[in-house]
Amino acid sequence: MLQEKAPPAPGLVLMAESERLETLRLLEENEEKERHALQNIPFSMNGHRAARLRDVIEFRLKEIEDAKKIFSNPRVFVSENKDDN
Repeated sequence: MLQEKAPPAPGLVLMAESERLETLRLLEENEEKERHALQNIPFSMNGHRAARLRDVIEFRLKEIEDAKKIFSNPRVFVSENKDDN
């Protein structure tokens, strides 16, 4: 529990709760789209092409799963935006 109260590393700021939840919602939406795409790979597609497409979609699903784990945490730190134009 000590880690939860520790200050963030330099250059990181706490992400707003609304932004974190919106990101999580978008990740879940994208996950659903990718799962749908995976289920809809046509049987008539060339075996190698279908396998390659399946690999790409499964890679994206893994990326989404990893991101969901991060954004499911109650506190998410992101890089501080230093562009104050």
